[in-house]
Amino acid sequence: MDEIMTIDEVAKYLKVTKKTIYYLIYQKSLPTVKLGSRLLRFRKSDIDRWLDAKANIKTSDIKEDEKVKAILAKLK
Repeated sequence: MDEIMTIDEVAKYLKVTKKTIYYLIYQKSLPTVKLGSRLLRFRKSDIDRWLDAKANIKTSDIKEDEKVKAILAKLK
């Protein structure tokens, strides 16, 4: 059976803040499992696949636009 993780556990696993995890959820980038109307969990195998896919993106291909900056500013 696949390990199920909380937001705190995923943040620790990826070595990022909870704020970053919430942002990735908001962007619908991070794969989640919705349990009920507000409860989210994560399959470790999904997180690992997501991370592998992200590792294949060249850093020169990543562009931070004004919308992303505005959203991040609101989260502060």
